[in-house]
Amino acid sequence: MSDAFERLGGTIITPEWPFVGLSQERWQRLTSFFAFSELVEEIWREIHNIRFKKEKGQHEAKGTWRPTFWFDVAGTTFDLFFNSPHGYRGQYLMNLDSGRDKNAFLIARLVEKLVASVPEGLQIVDQVRRSLMSPHAKVWIDEDQHNPKGPKLVIEIAVAQWVAAAQEVSKRLTAGNPNISDKEVTRIYGVRAPQGTTLKVMGAWVAPNGELGGVASKSRRAEEIKAYGVS
Repeated sequence: MSDAFERLGGTIITPEWPFVGLSQERWQRLTSFFAFSELVEEIWREIHNIRFKKEKGQHEAKGTWRPTFWFDVAGTTFDLFFNSPHGYRGQYLMNLDSGRDKNAFLIARLVEKLVASVPEGLQIVDQVRRSLMSPHAKVWIDEDQHNPKGPKLVIEIAVAQWVAAAQEVSKRLTAGNPNISDKEVTRIYGVRAPQGTTLKVMGAWVAPNGELGGVASKSRRAEEIKAYGVS
């Protein structure tokens, strides 16, 4: 396996990833091949304006906390990370293990810069580092960058299963279905190709005894990204 593709008999296998309504310039940039390792290095070089929060767990994670970081990169790098078939979501669509591996690889590359941003007065640096290196840690975008912010169906990435899921949810919303969950509603966002600059890293939840873990609602995160483009 290469950094971005599975190779079978010398043939590069890419996920089916049609774009809808993008400019020619953006289409060319997003469809051009790059190795995921190259994207990781670009993010490492560009990362700036790091913000840290000791996030208190709610609901499933009540009684725990996790380190959460926001940071900025160039808009084109953000676009390649989230919206290219060779980027983050494309890894999960191609192969679940590839998605998980690339998630861990990116966090491992950024961990020292992230940890260095934790205020010196907080005596949790070692726990933050452990949390970030846990298999439960994850990278995503700051979802406030979605435009429109509400659950309006805007298809920009026409991956077949993502479109089917988003359309099904949109139909239920339009019909006023009272049984649709908030988690299901997020599937509408999976077919979008948002533009922005802010990425987000969330560590594993840290229990009072120091144990690290995740929550049940995210136990199938990789499978959900592959199926819906979101989790």
